[in-house]
Amino acid sequence: MAKIQDIPIVVVGDRATVSTFDAPTNSIVLALLSEIEAKLEALLGSGEESNIDLRCLIGMPQDIELLRKLLGEGEVSASIDNIGKTLVQETAVPCVWWISHRDFDGSRQGEFIEIAEVPDLLRSDRQCIQKGLAELRVRSAQLDTPNSFSSM
Repeated sequence: MAKIQDIPIVVVGDRATVSTFDAPTNSIVLALLSEIEAKLEALLGSGEESNIDLRCLIGMPQDIELLRKLLGEGEVSASIDNIGKTLVQETAVPCVWWISHRDFDGSRQGEFIEIAEVPDLLRSDRQCIQKGLAELRVRSAQLDTPNSFSSM
């Protein structure tokens, strides 16, 4: 089986290739890529979702940037404003998500890679469904219409 460093990277659209990176091969980044590969295999095989805490790289911004460039940027992103700001960005690798937590002043509080179909942060809390349904009914009742929108 080929190792991650043996797999050639192909340009898709305007995404960068390995040859555009001026950084030397980095054992930490290679280890993280191997870990992501193993976790993707687990997701594919058993549906097991997982995450990788990147706090070990907080003092190494060049490694974070190299990893971010290698993973690329996908099409989906989300921003969550709650006790600071959380940014969720799909990478160019399907089911690999980059999650950044920032404090109110913008300082980094955490960096994670989540391997999942949908990041856990973006899943609705099932306990909120009843509250949401009640809120929808209140809003619907405020309409001045002869017919109710509630289910039969």
